[in-house]
Amino acid sequence: MTSPWTAERLGVRSTPTFKFFCGGKPVQEMVGAVYPALLKKMVDEVLVHGRECAKNSTAIDYEITG
Repeated sequence: MTSPWTAERLGVRSTPTFKFFCGGKPVQEMVGAVYPALLKKMVDEVLVHGRECAKNSTAIDYEITG
C-alpha cells in the first residue's frame, strides 16, 4: 500500500476486501473469503456496467495528506 491512509479512507477493516469503483466512487464491495467463481462473476458484472458508468461519471480526487 502506498499510503497509510488508504485503508482508513476507503473503509477497509478486514482482508481480503474487494472494492469496485466508478468515477472514483466505490460502487460494489466484497469482504472476506470469496469463492473465485463469485469474484469472477462480480468482476464481469462490474465491467459490463462500468463502461456505461465511466461515460456518465466525473473522477474524484481522493488525495488526502495527513
